[in-house]
Amino acid sequence: MSAASDPGPVPAPEQAVADVLTQYGRHARRIWVAFSGGLDSSALLQAVARTGLAQGRLHAIHVHHGLQAEADAWQAHCAAVCERLKLPLRVERVALSAGAGLEQRARQARYQVFSALLADGDLLLLGHHRDDQLETLLLRLLTRGGGADGLRGMPVQRPLAAGTLHRPFLKLDRVALLAYARSQHLDWITDLSNRDTRMDRNQLRHRLLPLLEARWPQARDSLDAALQHLAEDAKLLQQALDTQLQQCLVEDGQAMDIARLGEQLAPVRVLRHWFAQLGVHGWPEQRLAELWRQLHDAGPDRQPSHPLTARLSLKAYDGRVWLVPAAACEPWPGPVDWQLPQQLNVPAGTLTAERCVGAGLADSHRQLSVQPLPADTRLQRHPDGGSRRVQSLLAAARVPPWLRPAWPGLYHGAELVAVPGIAVAAGAAAKTGEPGWLVHWTPLTAVGSASTKAGQQVRPQDKARED
Repeated sequence: MSAASDPGPVPAPEQAVADVLTQYGRHARRIWVAFSGGLDSSALLQAVARTGLAQGRLHAIHVHHGLQAEADAWQAHCAAVCERLKLPLRVERVALSAGAGLEQRARQARYQVFSALLADGDLLLLGHHRDDQLETLLLRLLTRGGGADGLRGMPVQRPLAAGTLHRPFLKLDRVALLAYARSQHLDWITDLSNRDTRMDRNQLRHRLLPLLEARWPQARDSLDAALQHLAEDAKLLQQALDTQLQQCLVEDGQAMDIARLGEQLAPVRVLRHWFAQLGVHGWPEQRLAELWRQLHDAGPDRQPSHPLTARLSLKAYDGRVWLVPAAACEPWPGPVDWQLPQQLNVPAGTLTAERCVGAGLADSHRQLSVQPLPADTRLQRHPDGGSRRVQSLLAAARVPPWLRPAWPGLYHGAELVAVPGIAVAAGAAAKTGEPGWLVHWTPLTAVGSASTKAGQQVRPQDKARED
């Protein structure tokens, strides 16, 4: 750390920052400080600059919300501070309208900016402190309820986009930051909206917490201890959910076995955990419980389907449930020329090929045309036998119904010679001892992949059940 003008111990904010930068920032390409110009971020930027550990890599990011008349003045203040510190400042403007949920929408907009900003290896520092953490705990408890995972508060560190987010001040009170800012003769802006008790956090900060502390002076310490216990409990819960989820996943992790899910202690929690791992958040507990009831009660002839996001749906079939991207269900334009063994990517999935002997497509069929299969397409599998509808073959192989419209056909000239994973036409199959090609079709999935091979009878569920 650089030498301070006065001898003595290193101020707590600078020590907290130095600890983070020593452990996590040593190899960071860029170190960003979220700089609103308020007390917390002003103390953070000053502390980072004074350590000297981010020299040449330190940048400030200011998000201009445009909600207050003073927003332009706040931006100018941040620019002046960065000019004094000789630091680059980036300003991003977001468009927000007044109305319900403004706090949450503003927060989401900031994190969208941060996510777009961070490149691989970047470190983002935020100025949240211990008081913010305790307020977050109470807000979540009073407005949402929830268990250990939902109440554990803000994490000290977590991945964000291609980089990492870190909060160095979570163990420091606002009083400590105020004392530090005054000792450094800092100027900071005061957002008058932080006094508006119509907003939940302000109501908690200015009215409820003072009442709690007046009656129970140790309230903050007790809440802090509770947070520590909740964080430990949440880690144990995550480990238990990871174990239960792995017991339920099949199809190389693409699907969940409904019967196995029903054997778990808390199937709704396992379902939520699976969604979270795939980036699906925000489902209320009641909706998840109803979803689980429908999955559990569905008979073998029923195929429940639920949209989760604009691009992702939950679909059930054959006792299993998948999270399915929309593109996996949509027929794609064709034909597309394909020369084996090159990899071919199409909107619904990927085709690859590998050499083999005595199986798959004959070597003479290396030049192919790939196209979706019309519903009435037929394939002759035996030289002296009749043909069967391809859709019937897909159904017999237990291919989920939503994958069938986009399943590719392999054509040699005008002749259908193979349906990957299902069958090879009699006249196109490699004979015993002859070189051939196994063609792998990997449908687009929300997670993982499961390859199927032309020339082999592979039921999608068989592979998982052998594991």
